[in-house]
Amino acid sequence: MAPCRLFDTRPSPDNVGPRTAPLTAGDTFTVPVRGTNGNCTVPMTATGVGMNVTIVDPTAASYLTTYPGGTMRPLASNLNWTATSPPTPNQVTVLLGAAGD
Repeated sequence: MAPCRLFDTRPSPDNVGPRTAPLTAGDTFTVPVRGTNGNCTVPMTATGVGMNVTIVDPTAASYLTTYPGGTMRPLASNLNWTATSPPTPNQVTVLLGAAGD
């Protein structure tokens, strides 16, 4: 399938998907993947996704962990940053949970 933007939590006009606020410390954001979401239509038979995740304008040191919905958060992170980090991307591959998230 062609690359598409599943979600973007930045304010308009960059926002894509149901969330319009940045993630905060301790936040969990579950995103439906299969079907039509954001600017994407992901086949109902999809078992995983390859995504680019990016931080922009962080205000504190933190990390991001991507993992299948309905499962326990793993101890490893996919992206780490400090309060002074420039925009930082990382490519991740994530299995989808049973509900397609």
